[in-house]
Amino acid sequence: QIYFDHFKIGMNAAKVLSGYGHKKVIHITGPGTYASALYRKNGFIRGARKNGIENVILESKMNFRGGYDLAERVANLVMFHKYTAIFAANDWMAIGLIQALRTKGIEVPDQVSVLSVDNIPLAGQFAPALTTYSLDANMMIAECFSLMDAVDNRMESNDVEEQKFHKRIILQPVLITRDTLKKREEQPHPGR
Repeated sequence: QIYFDHFKIGMNAAKVLSGYGHKKVIHITGPGTYASALYRKNGFIRGARKNGIENVILESKMNFRGGYDLAERVANLVMFHKYTAIFAANDWMAIGLIQALRTKGIEVPDQVSVLSVDNIPLAGQFAPALTTYSLDANMMIAECFSLMDAVDNRMESNDVEEQKFHKRIILQPVLITRDTLKKREEQPHPGR
């Protein structure tokens, strides 16, 4: 098995956003039928609890339109409930949401920060460039070939026709910091 730990991505997203000073975060996610969305959401919820983040979970389709369609609800949370960041289940949702928020006069990252997952090619070309986790497919392919070589070598050296070979490799995503994530300044306390 070779895979990315989607639960850990969600936990790390909460930690990163907390480190940037965000204590009220919206998570936009896809349906729980998508394992990656479900694990990212559950990891985010656990990470939010651990880092003292108040959060709201909004579900939609995991595409541009899904993100775009959430804009009204997200704008309400940003403007009236003072949410300062969004963790998007994938880049397409994030890009759709950012486009729709722009039509409502909400600017990323000045009014709300956005952190996403996938690092699709458009993420670095979009304005503002998207801060996202890179799930490097080339790394996964290289690990697959490495495992196939290891299996071939074991079979050749033992002259055994068929062996059981179990290996689990968890690949680590890389955070690509671009323009959509901004440090939140401390808000002055009343009376100071």
